[in-house]
Amino acid sequence: MGSETRILYQSNFYTIIDFKCNCNLKGTSCVEYQPDFTMSYVRKGNFLFNVFRNSLDAYNGWILLNKPEHEHTVTHFDGLPDECTIFKFNKEFYETIKLDFENLQEKFFNNNDVHSVLIKADAEFEHMHYSILQTLRTKKISNMIIDSFVLEMLYSTLTALHDCEEPVTFSERFKRNHLTTIEKAKHFINEKFEEDISLFDVAENCFVSPFHFSRIFKTITSYSPYQYLLNVRLKKAEILLKTTDLPVTQICFKSGFQNLEHFSYAFKRKYQIAPSRLKK
Repeated sequence: MGSETRILYQSNFYTIIDFKCNCNLKGTSCVEYQPDFTMSYVRKGNFLFNVFRNSLDAYNGWILLNKPEHEHTVTHFDGLPDECTIFKFNKEFYETIKLDFENLQEKFFNNNDVHSVLIKADAEFEHMHYSILQTLRTKKISNMIIDSFVLEMLYSTLTALHDCEEPVTFSERFKRNHLTTIEKAKHFINEKFEEDISLFDVAENCFVSPFHFSRIFKTITSYSPYQYLLNVRLKKAEILLKTTDLPVTQICFKSGFQNLEHFSYAFKRKYQIAPSRLKK
């Protein structure tokens, strides 16, 4: 089973790797050894990550968190080659993370029965991931911003371990028919969130009816399309408030909101603080 890996970015404590699987037929890989602590976000496709006694069903919207120094195999599905963004952390940083999350020692870090876990990514995580890739593609790199995004993504993932939900089991046929639709929809929303896009716009981009699209999107992501779009816009606004000198009104419109009052209400409801106070 062939694959392509490419280093996108490297700091003094982590490396961002673009991983693309080239296999088009169903099958299981040879045993592979993972020496590092990694956080992998599944962008496309579907695979089973077989580790210890578990087979973790990974597809778009899920984060695969792997402890170091364990063996695994990967089972691929016919017609669903996967793509992942892998965040690989060095050993010194891994030891620091273990100290920071003492409450996860028994459940994860020191649990010999748990080598890897799947954690569902929220819209905020996915927008930060999208923003990192866009930044790296345009080569307008701010080391500080990328570092802060990666740390926030990792800490939010580990925090979610407390109440992580089990992946919903879907049939191979269901995933083959609908996962690509969800991948396209999320990409479209993260690209167009600044515009006044509608449910019809997103569904049309995915070549499905609005009713069918809305039902499938909620089934797979646990978000309605509007909830997902709103959370992406709010996350973008939070980022702009923290990293730019733009006035709140301009941030409101750059985040896709059409009304300052609605933006302020939605932001305060989510973050428990007014946009103007966060900026100060």
